[in-house]
Amino acid sequence: MKLALADLAALMRIVQVIFAVITCAVGLVNAEDVSVYIHRPVAAEAGGGGSVAYKDDFDGSESPSQTVTINYNLTSGTDQVLTCGVIVRNNDAQTVNSVTWNGDSLTFVGRSGDLTNSYVEIWYIINPDTGANDFVATLSAASSEVGAACILTTDTNQTTPLGTAVFAEDEVTDTIEATVSSASDELVVDFVVQNTAAASLTVDASQTERVNVTGISEYDYGMSTEGGAASVAMTWTSSVADQYKRIGAVPIKP
Repeated sequence: MKLALADLAALMRIVQVIFAVITCAVGLVNAEDVSVYIHRPVAAEAGGGGSVAYKDDFDGSESPSQTVTINYNLTSGTDQVLTCGVIVRNNDAQTVNSVTWNGDSLTFVGRSGDLTNSYVEIWYIINPDTGANDFVATLSAASSEVGAACILTTDTNQTTPLGTAVFAEDEVTDTIEATVSSASDELVVDFVVQNTAAASLTVDASQTERVNVTGISEYDYGMSTEGGAASVAMTWTSSVADQYKRIGAVPIKP
């Protein structure tokens, strides 16, 4: 008995369906690939689909001055964010009036303590302009020392790049610490300053030192990073116990 062409086509469709069912049943199709294709998390898109990655850093300081200007060649990358700590040796209640990258304003996050002695502020900018440009922090009036340290990260959330910042101060012990809530795919960065050039700062062994500047006329400052976790303590130790110290730490999010 001969089958009509329409019957043959129908039979082929039935065979294909049966083959697909058998293939999935025996695991010949990669179930992980199917799951990713169907259930890909929207949240992963915000930070480039992976953990935050450190790319580069820069810092600088000017004394005495109302501004600190740092020229840096920022190269292109995926979902970049520039996170900066502005460090001020305050001697007349000077405030930070503005912080810019290539003329674009950074967003203020918070400050360590009041406007007495030295303090740290955290600022950031999403998708900063690439190329050789100037970072500029401007105070309300000249101070004896003003500086900044910045970290450039990739695969960073382009809507809410930072978590909750934590600030701390100490002028009694030799250590200063800020503990932040974070997650395993985040990167925690901290900025620290102490009110003397006659001492040194040592970063905790669990952190990666990015910047450590000592011997400047009015202060010492540093920046470090550590991989995220549920709770991350960012700690520095001074060589002199009773120095006025300030720290700010914040998780960077994918």
